Amino acid sequence: MLFSWALLLVCCLPAFASPESKPAPLVIQMPLVGAIGPGEVRYLRRVLDEARLRQAALVLIQLDTPGGLMESTRQIIEAM
Repeated sequence: MLFSWALLLVCCLPAFASPESKPAPLVIQMPLVGAIGPGEVRYLRRVLDEARLRQAALVLIQLDTPGGLMESTRQIIEAM
């Protein structure tokens, strides 16, 4: 009888074990502060390239800008 309980316990233990923990998805945070210009376009492209290399799940772009050059804004939109 004791053997039966021990066997049942050993067989059922994996069902009660904690699930394998997966690493949290990578989120890259990118602050963009100030007027939009060619430098901000280069910065965004570098961040997006890095995100691809690191297989990030998400790039969070935090904008705090009064605006800027229309052409740079178009390039940023295209890059995204």
